[in-house]
Amino acid sequence: MAEACLIKPRPGVARSYITPRPVVAWSDLQETAVFPRGATTGRGFITISQSPVRIAVFIPIVLVAILCCGCTQRQESPSADEPNARYGKLAGLKETPYKKLRDELARITEERGTPELLTRALPANEENVAAGLANLFPPDRVKGILNRSNKLYPRGPFEFSPIELECAIQFRKKYDDQRRRARAALDRPKCDFGIRHQAGFLAELPFIDVVRICGRLEAFSATEALSKDDPAAAAEAFSYMMRLAACLATQKRVACRMEAAFLRAEALNVLRAIVEHPKITREQLDRL
Repeated sequence: MAEACLIKPRPGVARSYITPRPVVAWSDLQETAVFPRGATTGRGFITISQSPVRIAVFIPIVLVAILCCGCTQRQESPSADEPNARYGKLAGLKETPYKKLRDELARITEERGTPELLTRALPANEENVAAGLANLFPPDRVKGILNRSNKLYPRGPFEFSPIELECAIQFRKKYDDQRRRARAALDRPKCDFGIRHQAGFLAELPFIDVVRICGRLEAFSATEALSKDDPAAAAEAFSYMMRLAACLATQKRVACRMEAAFLRAEALNVLRAIVEHPKITREQLDRL
């Protein structure tokens, strides 16, 4: 075969060789999947002996097989229940050989501060504020509603231009039914949002945004009342803002207490606007 590829040189021309083009069997097709026709390998050029029709049928089959393998090997994302079983019970701390860590765990346990002990049975719905706030807004719209209220809420002093005031009033009217239902829920004696403390940072806290929206609705209600020279109604809205903040502050979660602080800051801005209103009376100030 090598002799067949040898070209006899003409006088004065150096000999040259042409690298043979080996025929690749169908079993070696995986090599051709890496090197296309005409691509250089370490052994010369690859030539496929099969017809283009068979190759066109074989390549989709290979691609489907690769995709199926990838799907079967894909690992599912861990659910929120796995950390509960693995970490929520603090098994590592309970079994630690270090005495200081065991003593600290004993102190926290005595204060009922472990994730297990923080998880309590929820009060009855008719006694729980959280139950009344749970379904006020569609879950998929909560973020959008809160973002809209952020745009309407003034930065700095609690003051509105005529256009801003009208937009805030329209926002309040749109969700006035939810505001009234939230007020009715705030009259209940207890508030427990049922935080899954054993989930750690994976615990979901969707109720925070709902409480913030309710606080904004009360703030807009207060500014509407002040625009109508009704500081008493504004003071009532302020009191509900403080109740909402208290609901977040009583939850044993840092994020909840931080949001409670933000809500109280907004409530204090409303309070300042109330006490500076020229129509407020001494009796109303005493109530505040």
